[in-house]
Amino acid sequence: LPALVSLKLSTVGDEAWPHQQLIGFMSRSLCILKELKLDSERMTDDQLLIYLGLVNKGLRALYLPTWKSASEKVMRFITPVKMKTPRGTLLNSPGIPPFPLDNLPYLETLTFGIAPHQHIESLCDFVKDRCLVEQGKKPRLRSVHIHLLLPNIAGLATDLDLSLKGLLDQVRFDGE
Repeated sequence: LPALVSLKLSTVGDEAWPHQQLIGFMSRSLCILKELKLDSERMTDDQLLIYLGLVNKGLRALYLPTWKSASEKVMRFITPVKMKTPRGTLLNSPGIPPFPLDNLPYLETLTFGIAPHQHIESLCDFVKDRCLVEQGKKPRLRSVHIHLLLPNIAGLATDLDLSLKGLLDQVRFDGE
C-alpha cells in the first residue's frame, strides 16, 4: 500500500494489541505516512517508539492517547534536543543556535495526554522546543492539543498554573 498516507488503529479494553502484525504491515507497505493515530491500553511505550521510528520521515500529524500520560521516553522522543558534546557544551559555533536533533522533523499537528505534576520538566522542554517561535523562523507546530491529566488534589492545578503560565503566555503571544 505505497499510497497509504493515514493510519488509525485502536483497541478496546483487554483486546490484544497487534504489535508484530503492525510492524510487518508498516515495513511491507512502503508507504510514507503523513498521519498516525494509535490508541490502546495494551500498546507499550517501547512499541510506540518502534512505530515512530518506522514512520518519522514524513509524519505530519501524530495523535497519541489522551486518556493516559505520555511517559518520559515518549516526551524525549517528541521533543527536539540540542546537540551537546560530552562536556556539555553546544556543538555549534558561538553565535549560532544549537542544531536540534529532531525525531519528527515535519510534524505539524500533535495530540497527547500528560500528567504535568509527574513530568513538569519534560512538558516545559516540549513547549520551549516545539511551540515557541524563534525569531525569523516559522512555528514548528501548527496545532498542539495537550490534555493535562490532573488528579483531584487541592491546590495542585494552581501550582502547575504558576509553573507553566509564563511559557504558555509566550506561546499565545508568539501565535498572534
